[in-house]
Amino acid sequence: MLIDTDEVALVGVVLAELLQGCRTQPERTTLSEALLALRYFEVIQATWSQAGDLSAYLLRKGITLPLSDLLIASLAIEHDCRLYTLDAHFKKSPGVHLYMPVSV
Repeated sequence: MLIDTDEVALVGVVLAELLQGCRTQPERTTLSEALLALRYFEVIQATWSQAGDLSAYLLRKGITLPLSDLLIASLAIEHDCRLYTLDAHFKKSPGVHLYMPVSV
């Protein structure tokens, strides 16, 4: 399992998305406590620059990504991590390596 092998990290955008889905305070508390076990990648000035450069590159190709996804992609590039996502537009982002689960 990815969590057991310390291959999962959390970023602020995903944290916010997960928390917004909580229906009750106990659910939010349980989720928040569970997420504390994950590595956390912080957005720094270099991340913003990377996101701007990535956005400019993609815009020249006629591709527009939401800022939130540009930040996620930039953090994955910055930390040399594979990105586990169902959003196909990340395939268009140069330097982003996607995690592809092995089918059982």
